[in-house]
Amino acid sequence: MADKEDSSWQTQFYTLRERVEYAFNNSLFCDIEFTVEDSNGDKVALSANKFVLSVSSPVFETMFQGKLAEQGPQIHLPDCTKDGLQEMLRFVHSEVVNLTGSNVMEVLYLASKYMLPLLQDKCYEYLAENLTPDDAFTALTQAQQLNNARAEELCWNVVDFQTHQAVTSKAFLNISRYLLRQVLERETLHTDEVILFRAVNTWATNRIEEESKKEIGDAKRSVLGDDIVHLIRFPLMTNTEFADEVIVSGILHESEVIEVLRIFTSTAPSQILFEGDYRSGQWNEMWTVNRFDAVDTKYCGGQQNHTILFEVNKPIFLAGIRLFAVQSESGSMLETKLSVQNVQCKSNLFQTDVSPNVKKTIDGLYCGHSITISPPILLLSKEKYSITYTANVQPLSTSVLTPSLWNLTTTQPSTTHSILGYGSSAPTGGTFGSSVPTGGTFVSSVPTGGLFGSPAPTGGASGSSVSKGGTFGSPVPTGGLFGSPVPTGGTFVSSVPTGV
Repeated sequence: MADKEDSSWQTQFYTLRERVEYAFNNSLFCDIEFTVEDSNGDKVALSANKFVLSVSSPVFETMFQGKLAEQGPQIHLPDCTKDGLQEMLRFVHSEVVNLTGSNVMEVLYLASKYMLPLLQDKCYEYLAENLTPDDAFTALTQAQQLNNARAEELCWNVVDFQTHQAVTSKAFLNISRYLLRQVLERETLHTDEVILFRAVNTWATNRIEEESKKEIGDAKRSVLGDDIVHLIRFPLMTNTEFADEVIVSGILHESEVIEVLRIFTSTAPSQILFEGDYRSGQWNEMWTVNRFDAVDTKYCGGQQNHTILFEVNKPIFLAGIRLFAVQSESGSMLETKLSVQNVQCKSNLFQTDVSPNVKKTIDGLYCGHSITISPPILLLSKEKYSITYTANVQPLSTSVLTPSLWNLTTTQPSTTHSILGYGSSAPTGGTFGSSVPTGGTFVSSVPTGGLFGSPAPTGGASGSSVSKGGTFGSPVPTGGLFGSPVPTGGTFVSSVPTGV
């Protein structure tokens, strides 16, 4: 780092970004101050450069260069704090931002206010990759206050998938009654019903203590209200859980206790106040879809790179990937890697080194690997993703199964669980898309240099064989290979580069 007193500090940096960052960090050439409050409520000033702000944001350009430009040396911002504004200014002057669970929503608000789309993407990327259950409800409350639907969806995804940790966090105790009702209305929560009851009971106890009321069952019922209590699915609990935790809490009226007990004893209740069906998020069933119905034999050696780009139209959790590998007496797999990326954010969601042991088999039949992703990766709608498999094969060998792509093992965090399958060689009898969510589509393209290694279905021309009810959205270019029919009612849109 250059010395602040060094008159030739500019010569010690190689890029304009480094020089601007140095000037900002040392308050050089700053001609505007923003006053905000810090975490203690004290008024503080942050310096910046009007020119840098103006070339970064159309809002700042209007503010400083427009007809009604600000003339004073200081501007007060009552709608943000020092932590949020400091990170926004840091990004504008250096393209670097230090996001945390406590400042990300404020930085996102400022990025939206001052039209800084790259900073917004950084915030969304942070929420998708780093938001923890401990911070989820704090961020969710702020997202709702800002009316930011995308941020709210990212927060709900954490609550849905890590429900137990989220509802037992300190932040949960501070949510509003309105948000508590929203939580209990969700079908996609991944936890047992007794865990939800404990969280609601603790929330009510905390609210009573804040209001200095005596902690009794009637007071809890008054705080919660009938509408919230009736959203808890007591019939899904065990007899012991209901007796030891619910009845003793005093939250339920006597008539409600009797109704649940009648359900437990298979006696028809006089009225139905409580839902008895499991939430879809409480299902633990995993689904796998195999794409291909043929096995390909081909020479392979050296570095094998396989990539697929895809998107989903409904949120799903990617829980695993199957790789079909080389099977040869002489060939060996070296330096095999697998990665999953968000293409738009250029962020790496998952990466692992795959064991080169090619003696393993899948289902006792095919050489390959089953890769488990734990915890599963959340894939959002309207986002583009890539999965890349790289393997070095040495020496050249004739293989029954080539190094290839995969079946994608997924669960859908909504009303059903789903698997998406993909690959360049797969066992006989595999299909693609047979468990795609209702109304869902899988849209994919293979980039230049990508591989589709499976031959076209028997008797069909490449790209022309689609099973009953399916649609194929793009013909295969000359020389391309397409290896799988689309199941009844499925939709598959794909293109393969020439010559592959």
